[in-house]
Amino acid sequence: MATCRGVHGWNAMKWTLGRCRSARTRCEAGKAEGRGSTWTKQVAKKYLGDGKTTQVLGLGQGNLPAALVQCIAEETEGNVVVIPTSARAAAEAAFHGLRVGKAVDHPPPDVSFAMVDEIDQVEGSLPAICGRFHGEIHVDILGEKSVAMASKKHVVLVEAEHVVERLGGNVPVVIPLQNWEDVAEELDDLFLGIAEIRRHPSKGTSDPRGGPHPYVNEAGYTVVDVCFEECIQCTPFELAEMIEGVPGVLGHGLLLDCIDTAYAVQGNEVRELVPYLKNVDKSVQKNILGDF
Repeated sequence: MATCRGVHGWNAMKWTLGRCRSARTRCEAGKAEGRGSTWTKQVAKKYLGDGKTTQVLGLGQGNLPAALVQCIAEETEGNVVVIPTSARAAAEAAFHGLRVGKAVDHPPPDVSFAMVDEIDQVEGSLPAICGRFHGEIHVDILGEKSVAMASKKHVVLVEAEHVVERLGGNVPVVIPLQNWEDVAEELDDLFLGIAEIRRHPSKGTSDPRGGPHPYVNEAGYTVVDVCFEECIQCTPFELAEMIEGVPGVLGHGLLLDCIDTAYAVQGNEVRELVPYLKNVDKSVQKNILGDF
């Protein structure tokens, strides 16, 4: 069972494997059907204006945010500026006649939409994980988080089967290419015996070194996963602090205290998740949550 060891007695958080395994929602439904589905209209109408004034929207990567684009174009009559975090998001926006801009040229987004790999529905601030490697698709983790933190409202979309009661699995960590092995070794030492470190490949499957073609971003960084076999046995905030304490780490895929609303999508249906501890002091939050 994965235990976050080391700093501040984080082993005190008693998160059981039984609860972890029962947390994974078993959904038979497939992925969201993007175009024209009822959930896209429901989400878009809630956050978009009347089209009379220009809105700035952040748009992250993933099939669910992409499914929103057509509906956004229809609801706003194209009177929006989209700040994309990926080439795919930019292409989707341009295809539907929406203006594409850069964050430095516009005010902070009124609302941003992004897709996450997994979200914790029990912890009160809806912590989530983004940036996992899927086939040949790579997420700009730093870009996605930058837009999320800058936005007045950040809305995330997740496939219903990935709504859990405890985060687990792979946590992506962004590190510089130049000394990536040293940083990866520090991470490996930190999580020795409870997680393994695997580097993202450009394509194919990950392994400790990223295979024959390891992934390197245009900005000159690479990504490794901290791979937990089970649920993470400390709070997401504690895990983030541990990762950030490793010299050389540039960022990670943990989204903490920045989600205003989440939508779990199953087919054409959607379930809304709202945080109830957002922006609460972390020490107070721990007292509220207690030990599970």
